[in-house]
Amino acid sequence: MSQDIKDLDRGVYHELLLDILDFNNDGVAEIFTYIQSFEGAGFTAYRRNEGVWEKEVETSNYHCGY
Repeated sequence: MSQDIKDLDRGVYHELLLDILDFNNDGVAEIFTYIQSFEGAGFTAYRRNEGVWEKEVETSNYHCGY
């Protein structure tokens, strides 16, 4: 590890903030994240429910590297 904080954004399987948007028009913004993996990527949407962030949608794409 290089000890440089910028390298945290370049790792594999690190969940990165993609966007914050009130997608369902309920007045509370949802959080959208992106996770890079070795052979694909994952996307997650979180919503606020009674003061707790919950996964609303989780999906991924996969491309075999071999």
